[in-house]
Amino acid sequence: MRSFLKSKLYILALLLFLVPSLIFSSNGTIILKNGKVVQGEIVKEVASHLVVKTDLGEIRIERTKIEKIIYENISNSISDSTSLNSDGLKDRVVVHYQNGDALDGILIAKSPTVILLQTEVGNLAIPKQDVKRLEYISKEFSERGETAIIELTSGATFEGFLYYEDAASLTIITKLGKLTIDKNDLRGIEYINKELDDIKNVEASLLTQKETGVTFKEGLGTRTDILHLGYSPDLGSSFSTGYGVGYKSRFPLDRMEFISLYASTGLGLNVYSLDEANIQAEQGNANVSATGFAMVVSASVGVPIFLNPKSESSYQFYIAPALEANFVYRNLKKEFPSFPSLNSEIKESEFKFGIANEFGMDWNFSGFQVGISYNIHFVFSGDSFNEFKVNFIKTLF
Repeated sequence: MRSFLKSKLYILALLLFLVPSLIFSSNGTIILKNGKVVQGEIVKEVASHLVVKTDLGEIRIERTKIEKIIYENISNSISDSTSLNSDGLKDRVVVHYQNGDALDGILIAKSPTVILLQTEVGNLAIPKQDVKRLEYISKEFSERGETAIIELTSGATFEGFLYYEDAASLTIITKLGKLTIDKNDLRGIEYINKELDDIKNVEASLLTQKETGVTFKEGLGTRTDILHLGYSPDLGSSFSTGYGVGYKSRFPLDRMEFISLYASTGLGLNVYSLDEANIQAEQGNANVSATGFAMVVSASVGVPIFLNPKSESSYQFYIAPALEANFVYRNLKKEFPSFPSLNSEIKESEFKFGIANEFGMDWNFSGFQVGISYNIHFVFSGDSFNEFKVNFIKTLF
């Protein structure tokens, strides 16, 4: 009986020794505030410090020096307010350094000062002050940044940067945006050694092209600025040969299969000279001397509609209906040397609403676009006018 009680005491003592170890020991990664990383078995945790068993032995780490704790077996550990979940973030990323270098790996954790990255050579703590950009990659085996020409079974070709590839599809960044190609439609990839600066900063939104089986992502989300120079043939019967300048800002709204919708706001100025020949004819070829000019200031709000190309193209067509508010000023002085009583002078200004419809085409160049357009201005209860324009398109502000 005494031997049995003694055995029970031994068993109880053994349990008292093992249970705390089973409860409190856990493998983990400790990120220190100086950027260093310690990995090992956390054998002791108290309010003031941790004890970590590593390949070099046990290390005591003060709590005040710890930035983050990542537990690899959260079910056998007791986490505190500075710990992350057991799985970590597990995102595939590319870290772009301030000096231009880049490194890819698995993102384990982030803190206000450090990024912990799992690489092929082990875990790496990167100070955030050295990081310019953290880029998330949706596929693990991507050929990022390689320039190539993609040929489809339909014969269409696309030039751009390879983004990622998996067993079912290939993604390339072109002038039109991100293009995802089903591998059933892929004929070949030709790698080229060429700089493609004009498509490096393409922002994207989706467009599915049923005819080619590919998906486009174009620069929706980016506002563009438009400056124009214009020529207008006439304004009413007394004024002709007008020249104009203007500014317009264009915002993306939506992208559909065949069209893209934008919103635009603009301001334009047109100045007209006298049509002396027509004034002379209106007076029955009487001897008349006329001086003056006319000016139209137009503010517009419109919805440009772009036709989406079915393949990579250097130009786009669009139609841009708009509502306008027009301030019109006229200064016209007529003198009749033979009939002084008929002399007249008109100085008038009026405010008129109207509608406009612009038809145009834009060409893509490296970092900007150039376009031409024809704009029809219909002024309610006033003199309507038309305008030919040359447009310069680029994000300026």
